[in-house]
Amino acid sequence: MILGLSLCLALIFWLQAVLTQEQSTAVSLPLEFAESDNSQFSALPDKVKCRVTGKGLDIIKLILSNTSAQYPPLTWETKIADLDPGKTSISVLPHLNHVQIEPLAFRQTSKKDMIGRKTVPIEIAYADLDTKQQIQKKKYLLIRDHAVVHGPEEILQSIIKIRTEPVTAEMLKSNAIRLKLVNPDSELRIEPADTELKAPDQNQTTRVFTRVPVSMAKSSMFYPDEITVRVQGESKAVINLTPEQIEVTPDLTKETDGEITLLVKCPPGIRIMDYYPREVNRISRSGSESR
Repeated sequence: MILGLSLCLALIFWLQAVLTQEQSTAVSLPLEFAESDNSQFSALPDKVKCRVTGKGLDIIKLILSNTSAQYPPLTWETKIADLDPGKTSISVLPHLNHVQIEPLAFRQTSKKDMIGRKTVPIEIAYADLDTKQQIQKKKYLLIRDHAVVHGPEEILQSIIKIRTEPVTAEMLKSNAIRLKLVNPDSELRIEPADTELKAPDQNQTTRVFTRVPVSMAKSSMFYPDEITVRVQGESKAVINLTPEQIEVTPDLTKETDGEITLLVKCPPGIRIMDYYPREVNRISRSGSESR
C-alpha cells in the first residue's frame, strides 16, 4: 500500500512538473486559406507542422481545442511550390496568449483523397481491322472528341484517354453512330457518357479553334481564359470564320461548386460541334473568389 501511495505521489509531482514547466513540442494544426478561390489548385496542403512553446497545460489545451492556422489569401498567380510557412505571416485562431507557435512545414494532402477533373481525348475502338479501314476511308467524324473525367487525383494521373465501345460492321449501316464511352475505373465519372460518329457532308467543312477567349466580367477573371471550339458549316463561311466571331460567355446563373458553365455561340449557318472545357472557375481581380 505504501508503495502504491508513493507511486501516486510521484505521478502527481510528475504531472505537476509537466503541466507547469515551459517546454517545446511539435504539433500539426489544420490549415485554412483565407478568402481564397482554391478551386484552381489541384492539391493544397491541409495541415501545417508547428513548433509550440509554452506550459504543458497550455499546450494540451491547444491540442484539444479547434485551433487552426490561416494562410493569407492566394491569388490566381500563386504556385503551390512557392508556399513557404517560414516566409509568410500565418495567423493562428483562436489566439492563445501563453503559447508561442512557429510554423515549420506544410503537409500535403494525399492525392488519393483529392477529387479533381481532367479533360482527355476520346479514342475510337474498333471491333476489327476491316471496320476501322471502312471508317477511315469514309472519313467519319467524331462529333465530340474530348471528355471530362472526374475522380480521385491519384487515379486521374494515369488517365490519358477515354475509349469508346467497339465500332462494329453492323453499326456502319447508319450515317450517325452513337457510341458509349468506356469508364476505366468505378471511382471515376465521365462527362459526357457517350459521343457520336458521323459520316461527313461533302458540302460541309469542320474546323478547330484552339485559343478562343472567354469573355471577362467587370469584377472577375476566369480560369482557364481560353477554350477549344470545333465548328462545322458551309466551307466558305467556316474558312472565313475568326476566333473573335465565336462568342464564349460564362453563364453566371449556372454556378456549381465554384464551376461556371460556358455558353458558346457562332454566326448563323455555323454549327458548334464541340468545345472544351465546358466550365471555368471565376477569380476576382483581387485574387479571391467573386461571390
